Order: sequence, then C-alpha cells, then structure tokens
Amino acid sequence: MDLIVTPNPVVDQATVTFSIPTTERASISLFNVNGQIQIPLQEEVFDANTSYQIPIAAQHLAKGIYICHLVTESGLQMSKKVVIH
Repeated sequence: MDLIVTPNPVVDQATVTFSIPTTERASISLFNVNGQIQIPLQEEVFDANTSYQIPIAAQHLAKGIYICHLVTESGLQMSKKVVIH
C-alpha cells in the first residue's frame, strides 16, 4: 500500500497519490492535529494495484500540520503528515 502527498509542504494545492493491494472499500481523509476531520477526500471501492490521485485544495485550510489518513475495509491503515503553509 502506498500513500504520497505532493508537494509537501503545501501552499495552495496538493495531490494525494495512493494504491492498495486488494480491491476493497477505502476512505481517505485529512485531519488536523486534534484529530478533527477537515476534509473527507473520498470513500469508495478502489481497484487493487491501481494508482489513484485525489486533489486537495488547501487555500481554505489554516496553516499547520495535518494528517492524511487512508483506511481500508480489511483494516490496513496508512498516515502521512502534511504541512500547510
């Protein structure tokens, strides 16, 4: 499973790129450091071993550190720290 956020740090726009090893439902969200969801990016069934890209419009987010979190039905989890400037 891969999860990449580019560029990092983010100024206005970022892209979340990810893939998962099995076809299943997954959700991707952006949380602040207090654990509050800021942007639910996407939740759907994703195909195995396929690269997906989801844009993040960051201009409406406060400056700071955020966590991009990917969770699958089978329990796989991946997090990446994202810095918004």
